[in-house]
Amino acid sequence: MDKGFFHRRSTESEQDFHFRLGQFSGKLGIVINLALCSTKIAIGLLSSSISILADGVNNLSDIFSSVVTIFSFYISKKPADKEHPFGHARAEYLCASLVAIIIGMLGLKLMASSIVKVVNPELPRLSLALFFVLVFSIAVKIILSIFYEKMAKKIQSSVLKATALDARSDVLSTSVILVSFLVYALTGVSVDGILGMVVSFFILRSAFDIVRDTIDHLVGHAPSFEQIDKVRTFITSYEGIHGIHDLILHDYGVGHWFGSAHVEVDSQWSLLEAHALVDKIEADAISFLQLQLVLHTDPVIQNDPVQNEAFKKVSAVVECFNCSMHDFRVVHAHDTLNVIFDIEIPETCTLPNDEILACLRSAIREADSTYNAIITIDRNYTRFVPET
Repeated sequence: MDKGFFHRRSTESEQDFHFRLGQFSGKLGIVINLALCSTKIAIGLLSSSISILADGVNNLSDIFSSVVTIFSFYISKKPADKEHPFGHARAEYLCASLVAIIIGMLGLKLMASSIVKVVNPELPRLSLALFFVLVFSIAVKIILSIFYEKMAKKIQSSVLKATALDARSDVLSTSVILVSFLVYALTGVSVDGILGMVVSFFILRSAFDIVRDTIDHLVGHAPSFEQIDKVRTFITSYEGIHGIHDLILHDYGVGHWFGSAHVEVDSQWSLLEAHALVDKIEADAISFLQLQLVLHTDPVIQNDPVQNEAFKKVSAVVECFNCSMHDFRVVHAHDTLNVIFDIEIPETCTLPNDEILACLRSAIREADSTYNAIITIDRNYTRFVPET
């Protein structure tokens, strides 16, 4: 197949690229698992091997996983509608959880059969055909799991990541049968029950990790530092933007990101100038980041000696508390100077907000007795501490 098939075409949107490779991966899984299932059941019937028959039946569940994969990409590609204005891309997370449930059922089934074999050991039936079928099945599943994993990374697909773990679980379960046969052939000791219990634990652990990951996305997981830094770098690359804070990003699936942020612009700019710049950034964010972005402008006084001096003193105090500061401004009030700003408190801080504010106000007053600090605590939704 042409190498270009696995690369995004110039006329192709991210959603279309995601759909095309996802559908191909699911269909490939159906064909391969159907071939493995038919071969194993045929060999199992001819050799009267229950283990091979069971492994062949297990491939039927893998076919169902591939069907779920195809269905997830079909649903996630549906455009937004009246009931779902943010699109349907999160359906992929639900389907990934369904695949995880299938993996979990495999793990529980393997655990139960392994316990039975420990209590009542069965002597495996050895045959050359059986040996080659198992080796071939393991090799195919390893290749398939690597393929799924690469595709999952390429198109950022949670359901393909789950399917890759499903294939890896099949490698482990089939390897148990093969190793137990080899051990029995060399030593005459049946160990498939013990090995099965060990493998089932890792399979159940994989299923749990997938469910936890997909639930995190559905509940509202914080974006990665790489995503945050990418958006921040993009916005601050525009001339006229002096800073960014209060960045919020919402994940509604691949190609469906929504966000908002406050950007600092020169207070001397007219409303029309600021609006034109923000409009351009928002439009470019859709084209280059596939991000629906809404920006709020905060005017910043650039050349006020009194404010600059106050900012220098106050920022030194705030840094001692490992906090970050933004929206800084000063207002003259009789014989005092109101220094007004917002702060973001690090997640590692366990002190109550009132205690932090009291300590900050006291420290600022010590730095300059004419300062009256008016402080607002902001919630940091991105785990990102912006520069001041």
